Amino acid sequence: MPFELGLAVAWQAIGEPSHRWYMFEAEAHRVQKSLSDLNGTDPYIHHCQPLGVLQQLTNAMIRVRHRPTVL
Repeated sequence: MPFELGLAVAWQAIGEPSHRWYMFEAEAHRVQKSLSDLNGTDPYIHHCQPLGVLQQLTNAMIRVRHRPTVL
């Protein structure tokens, strides 16, 4: 899906600065072979496991600001 990822990156760069994009990959270091333009971007590695996908999705969606509280 390099084309779709490119669209997401371009949308943030020229269209909407508040747009956020995430990169998920099954294997570590495989992105460097096919998408060398994104060197320096850390993909979320899920190892083709359903639990790994859920873990990486939750890791990606952590808020830095405006975190909700229980109280």
